[in-house]
Amino acid sequence: MLSSWFLAAEPGCPAIAEWARAVYDYWSARETADDYFWFHRLFQSVCESNLRVARLWERVPKISADGPHRIQHLGMLSDAATTAPAVDRSTPCFKLTYRYDQAAAGPDCLLRRPIGLDDAPPRNEERPGEGAPARDPSDLASLSVSTENLGDHIQAQAGLELLARFGLSPRIALDRDFELRSAPGLDPERSHPILLNGWFKRDSPEWPPHPRLEPQERPAPLEPVGAARRPQQRDLRASTRSD
Repeated sequence: MLSSWFLAAEPGCPAIAEWARAVYDYWSARETADDYFWFHRLFQSVCESNLRVARLWERVPKISADGPHRIQHLGMLSDAATTAPAVDRSTPCFKLTYRYDQAAAGPDCLLRRPIGLDDAPPRNEERPGEGAPARDPSDLASLSVSTENLGDHIQAQAGLELLARFGLSPRIALDRDFELRSAPGLDPERSHPILLNGWFKRDSPEWPPHPRLEPQERPAPLEPVGAARRPQQRDLRASTRSD
């Protein structure tokens, strides 16, 4: 009926409230789940027993989960030269997994494509007719943090550790609140992939990012310019079908 790995709703959504009550009731009398898809089946049960929730769910745009799962289905460690053409890059997000052999994640595997090297040919090879080497990983940029918000630091560090798994160390660090547009130290003649995540934007003159930055997106709450600050902003994209 739906995927549970990407969920979003407006604050106070009746469907989420009813679903939360069902979850509470489910675990109040048990210590282990009786089915792997218990969470999905609870949502189905709520829709079947609550007409208001069913009508709300009917109005939700349905987006297939096939696209987000494509990299997993092709093989995250597969040869990108063979499998990357089968990935639809217009897919709004990809569902990956931590369950893979990190030691087998070579420089030319498909998993490397979503983190900023999607246009680079396999290592030690040249683009046809150009005689140019693959993109230098030193082109990568990253976010830095100047706030005291612990969550900001954790998000930035998680991005750096993700890149480090593939031997990538960003050369440029840009303050996520105050330097994304001005981008001091950026080479204006080159493109720079940057892994983006976080709350955008506290300092609106610094948004959108510098045109030479190529955002490699992770989930990012967006705050409209001029909007009143709210406790949470949510990306409203949804994905359906369970896997």
